[in-house]
Amino acid sequence: MPDSSKYLPSSLGQYLPAIYREHPFLGRFLLAFEKVLVGLKDDVEFPKLGDDVRFPKHGLEETIAGVSGYFDPKQTPEDFLPWLAGWVALSLRADLKEAQQRHFIANAIRLYRRRGTKGSMEELLRIFTDQKTVKVRDGLKAHRFRVEINLAERDKDLIAGQRAIAHALIELEKPAHTFYDLILFFPSMEIGSCYVGIDTLLSTSSEA
Repeated sequence: MPDSSKYLPSSLGQYLPAIYREHPFLGRFLLAFEKVLVGLKDDVEFPKLGDDVRFPKHGLEETIAGVSGYFDPKQTPEDFLPWLAGWVALSLRADLKEAQQRHFIANAIRLYRRRGTKGSMEELLRIFTDQKTVKVRDGLKAHRFRVEINLAERDKDLIAGQRAIAHALIELEKPAHTFYDLILFFPSMEIGSCYVGIDTLLSTSSEA
């Protein structure tokens, strides 16, 4: 009986009955299946299926083995973040950075348990505005509170964006019977040449 090992360029041949291992064509034919299923390491590249569609770099076996990574907010590809957010009934804002989206999804269930509390609102505002100093304080009147956010920069676009994000989040999270005041603190004066009312403000807050 001839040595059949030289006719088995594909490792999948070892799973076939001995009679099929003797044919050299079958060993070469199985290379295509090994490439797709197992991820054969060779110099052959998969053809493009379209402008934005390509075969995975790894074989299906390796892809399936790593599918758990798609359910981890820290590991899932960026394109899968909205899909993963849908698992916990979230709708991600388009203006959120990727790191903010991952952090929010990872903490969604824990924050749901604390929804409606001062601590939960402060943490959500820190995540969404990407600002470290956020305080929710009791107001002077019943059923009214105030939210204070310290911004690191005095940029008009940044202030407008942070104000819009904060308003939307507070309206979503606050108890229905309450009212609030939103105050943004930002750097408003620098030592050096300055003109009051033009490039310098005497107030350090912007109250909505």
